[in-house]
Amino acid sequence: MTMNDDIETRDEPERRPEAEISTGTTLVHSGRGTPRPETLSILPMRETVLFPELVMPVVLDRPGPMAGAQHAMRNEQPVGLLLATPDDNGDDNDDSPESRLHRVGTGANIMRYVTGSDGNHHLVCQGISRFRVREFFKDEEGRLSAKVIWIEEPAPEGDKHVDARMDNLRNSALEAIELMDQPSRELAHAIRSITSAALLADAVAGYLGLKAKDKQQILEAIELEARLVLVGGRAHHSGSPSIVGPRISIGSTPARSQTASSGESPARSRASNAATSCGALVLIQ
Repeated sequence: MTMNDDIETRDEPERRPEAEISTGTTLVHSGRGTPRPETLSILPMRETVLFPELVMPVVLDRPGPMAGAQHAMRNEQPVGLLLATPDDNGDDNDDSPESRLHRVGTGANIMRYVTGSDGNHHLVCQGISRFRVREFFKDEEGRLSAKVIWIEEPAPEGDKHVDARMDNLRNSALEAIELMDQPSRELAHAIRSITSAALLADAVAGYLGLKAKDKQQILEAIELEARLVLVGGRAHHSGSPSIVGPRISIGSTPARSQTASSGESPARSRASNAATSCGALVLIQ
């Protein structure tokens, strides 16, 4: 398989699957029609918290998570991203990590998977939905997995308090975007177009320059009004939002192992890899 110019070319078919990437520019709701299995391969994350419906690069540099991601791709299944809490020495290695993993995470489709010349595995993941861990276990090959309960987003059903919180958060987010060094019209348009209170809260939380523990707190806020209040407070105190790297638009088709994108341009491929390498947050719009 021939990789793009940014990735070293080696004949490693099993470690080099690529995703099909579409060119859609509308907001993609990935959670609909996506498999939600009762068990997930778990990828412990050091500083990454992914929210449902958002797209974000993920870098894997340890054998356990790499094996879990490859297993999920081969079986065309989503993975589970869980934030890990470092131990007293600041370490978060693969040895019995479940004791330091949060129990609420995000199921995600792997949209793109590339092995870099540094040996790290670079993924582009799109969030599906929150989940709660029922039980951790090791599968037949020793990969960390979990039995999970998928968390459905509560519907406000015309709740006036939720509507008011939503309007306030949208206005705060748009004001914050205007304070950016280079305000993004596309991001502002995406924020204006969101009609779901849950998605608005998650989208704003996703692009704010928050610490992982603060994002995790928002991820665990299931009740809508409480989540809107929490995100609104963070947006008010954070000032200008922090968005790193280029914007790329990725469709909702999950990655299939060893499938190369047929119509992807070199420029688009390089943009995807650049976003992955710099740890950019990407909001589909």
